[in-house]
Amino acid sequence: MRLKRYADELKKRTNNTMRLTWQQQHEVDRVNARFDRQAKNQKIFEVHKQLFNLSLSLSITDWMQIRSGDFWAIHDKITDPNERLIFTLTRVTEYLNK
Repeated sequence: MRLKRYADELKKRTNNTMRLTWQQQHEVDRVNARFDRQAKNQKIFEVHKQLFNLSLSLSITDWMQIRSGDFWAIHDKITDPNERLIFTLTRVTEYLNK
């Protein structure tokens, strides 16, 4: 399942690149629990959760590489906010899988 793969990738990157304090981890867990509750009503919140968790290990430099000129050219043509979010998640996962 794609969600499991994203979660595994997040754990791998988080464990290798950053350490959260217990307060930060508590906050991440709280936010994820909220996404889980929201996802019961609207599946798009699963995408929000994935993007949130993957972004925890990204630096400003990573975001600059992900959000290049072609990213914004395509992003600005997408009118549906949910599709924009999915597009961003796709670009993030492509970047992480390079």
